[in-house]
Amino acid sequence: MMVFLLAGCGTFFGGAGDLGDAAVYDLDGLFDTKIVLEKGDAFALDMDYPGQEGYAFEGAVFDPAYVRLDKYFEVKDEENPGEIDRVQYLFTALQAGSTDISVKVCKPSDSSYPVEVFKSVHLVIEED
Repeated sequence: MMVFLLAGCGTFFGGAGDLGDAAVYDLDGLFDTKIVLEKGDAFALDMDYPGQEGYAFEGAVFDPAYVRLDKYFEVKDEENPGEIDRVQYLFTALQAGSTDISVKVCKPSDSSYPVEVFKSVHLVIEED
């Protein structure tokens, strides 16, 4: 079973999200990333907002048997209030194994433009 989350669901606006003690993975400049963590670990995927290039987030696809999405944050640009600067997806690893998270984007101004993968994260979740 895969879950497709629309970016607008559970959105929190403002400054950097309250990520608690989660490990933060900066995905800027990366497309395909591998992360190794332990069952029960909280982790955040942090990335630039692609709006400057005309893209919008379509959502994230993941297997809820392996990870739980706890929060999605849109971080405002301090220099340009009203503009989104970054996004953060906060997850918790639920069980040992391997799975993928795909963050997808679309071009709202061009309905013929296909939804595409913006970031791909391969997770290896180990027993704690």
